Amino acid sequence: MEIEIGNAIINNIVFDNIEIYRDKGRAINCIIYGEDITDCTVSGVVFKNISYNADMKSSLTAALDAPESDGILSALCRLLDIISPQAGAAMRSLIQWLFSGTSPRNSMEVFFEDVTANGTAVTAYNLHEFFDVGGNCSATVRG
Repeated sequence: MEIEIGNAIINNIVFDNIEIYRDKGRAINCIIYGEDITDCTVSGVVFKNISYNADMKSSLTAALDAPESDGILSALCRLLDIISPQAGAAMRSLIQWLFSGTSPRNSMEVFFEDVTANGTAVTAYNLHEFFDVGGNCSATVRG
């Protein structure tokens, strides 16, 4: 799912009962694409009963080139995600604001229910082994 227009409110999208035998890239790629896209809110995206094998980590982001994508800030966000997905999302928003000089204008909320990545059930504790989550995006494993 790629969003290429701004000023949009998109909600309640469900991807259910999908099996991807082999993906040479990213099996799940949810992004708001382009630095010029503003005021885009994506909420209630649900990946349910999904099984895939992929060569690359999947990607979820509401802002490209987010500053927390590397180094110590990334590790801090991943640690906060384990403690609380809301805390991780709040830290990503703060980092985006600190580095951009403006408050984040895009957001994305994604939920996972019964998702298996490369033969392993995705949980709140291993989510970041399979997904790069950044750029003002919250990702929550339910169920």
